[in-house]
Amino acid sequence: MKPIIILCAGPSIKDLSSNIESFRNINVPYLLINGYEKVYKDTFGSINKYPLYVSVYADKHSRMSMKTEKDFISHGTKLLTPKVSYNTKIRERNPEYTLLDPDYDGDKPLNHTNSLIKVVVYLASVGYDTMFVYGCDGHKENEWTHYEENKSNDVCNRIRDTKDINNRMQGILEEIEFKGKIYNCCPASVQTCFPIITVEKSIEILNEL
Repeated sequence: MKPIIILCAGPSIKDLSSNIESFRNINVPYLLINGYEKVYKDTFGSINKYPLYVSVYADKHSRMSMKTEKDFISHGTKLLTPKVSYNTKIRERNPEYTLLDPDYDGDKPLNHTNSLIKVVVYLASVGYDTMFVYGCDGHKENEWTHYEENKSNDVCNRIRDTKDINNRMQGILEEIEFKGKIYNCCPASVQTCFPIITVEKSIEILNEL
């Protein structure tokens, strides 16, 4: 078994934050979606655990400062960047980077693939077979779309991403012949493509690995 944790940026990340001390002795690597610095600082950063991976879709989507980016890299964090339309400053500053699977990349109208799908495919391709996803709330009407950041102007994208994951994820997992387990650790999530468990249950499972 090769487990990994994925940190999304949904409002429910606060549930992980309030339980973060329980992760201090859990030696499982984690991936931070799109460099959300606030998510990092309020969760694993608060117990001095650096991410093994940070996905970086583009500068405008990355929420980490240059100082944090350099700190991550100095501690061995790998940046995952898409191949399509990626000529941003982050890549220019860091010639050593890892490509996300190009087969699930790009913003083509009929084949949009959001950040979570990209990283799940990548992690599966490098052997991870058990994934614990936190902050994967999906779009909920009249609620914040991001942890401690109400991005009301991004609602259309959140609706699209929710449908994208629910409608396409299972087929993609079958296509890449993924035989492992992916847990959505957000009981109130509207993302229904993964089994849903509580943060407390995920801690129990992680401690048994």
